[in-house]
Amino acid sequence: MEVKYNLWYAEDDLLFGSLVKERLKREEFRVSVFPDGQALCQEYQPGSAHLILLDYDMPGASGLDVVRKIRETDEGVPIVIYSVYADPRIAAEAYNLGVDFINKDCEWDLFLAKIRCFIRRAYNEDLKNSFIQLSETTYFDVARNLLIIDNQEVLLNKVNTCLLRILCANVNEWVSGDQLTNGIWRLGVKDKIKDLRRQIFLIREKLGPDASVRIENGYGTRYRLVIPILPAPRDGQ
Repeated sequence: MEVKYNLWYAEDDLLFGSLVKERLKREEFRVSVFPDGQALCQEYQPGSAHLILLDYDMPGASGLDVVRKIRETDEGVPIVIYSVYADPRIAAEAYNLGVDFINKDCEWDLFLAKIRCFIRRAYNEDLKNSFIQLSETTYFDVARNLLIIDNQEVLLNKVNTCLLRILCANVNEWVSGDQLTNGIWRLGVKDKIKDLRRQIFLIREKLGPDASVRIENGYGTRYRLVIPILPAPRDGQ
């Protein structure tokens, strides 16, 4: 029997919400859509969902407000802010609350791969809370500031860890320098461009033994983490 995951989705754009629901129902998901975060919170009980998907800008309470409410009773359910907003402060606050962020411009196959990874990470005891799988041989241990490559531990500094966490949350997608520097230092890229480039260089060095995981530079000051366990990004992004 095919495994079905319960996914709860708060979205005030009902047409968009229904389109996402229909597409997810073709996969391994049972989807409940709510018109806003307050309606979702009124129904939610711990264990009701395997993953919660939240729009950011909703009447009554923002997606991040809903995160705080859910975390009062359920600390473990994976939560994703799913938004068109590119404001780096929103993404940074999501990361600081321990939830993931996906831009609504994300390609559908990559969106599916990401939420599957989030569910696997949350419910696999070997990966839960701490480990993010980057390839068949490389893991990122967020809690201990480590890369584990071929069972060898490589220590990261705290800035490396924060930067890699943001890149992982946007894996295979371009992330602007402003989003990265705001998420790490609460400063714009103009103030921290040299530090950002140095930290990218340090992470690349530490990833060196695994050539399948790479950090790419895009036009201007933007970067993306490309990992082999997700669909490859399309050229021209």
